[in-house]
Amino acid sequence: MWRSLTQNKEWRGVFHNKRKNGELYWERVHISPVLNGRGELTHYLAVKEDITLIKQYLEAIEKQNDLLKEIAWTESHVLRAPLARLLGLLQFYREGVFDDEMSPEKVLQLMEESAVEMDGIIENINAQTYQQKHVQNLLKQNPLNF
Repeated sequence: MWRSLTQNKEWRGVFHNKRKNGELYWERVHISPVLNGRGELTHYLAVKEDITLIKQYLEAIEKQNDLLKEIAWTESHVLRAPLARLLGLLQFYREGVFDDEMSPEKVLQLMEESAVEMDGIIENINAQTYQQKHVQNLLKQNPLNF
């Protein structure tokens, strides 16, 4: 920043700044040197914008995205077990190789249990994705206006 300004060039950037009351905030800054008629530096002109809410918003989106990726990865692996069992039972049913232990009714019962287990996993995914009230409240503020 100072290298640019001492060469009478403008500078743009982001600062983590502190208010007089000690509160930290983020600001986007554009600083331009002001020169007199002889080309001498007389002062600087700074245009600042508090972007704290925007930074919080972007962090919240990033955290939520990471959480959703983790949920999707974990739950997809959890979902594979009952799905594999269901597919195996379907194949068993198609082949029609039944005995006293695995009757058609027993196979259908196990298929239903697998389907119910998969439904529970999907419900769990839904519950996990809607539990972040803080993130949702911040996202509703939408400081980026989209």
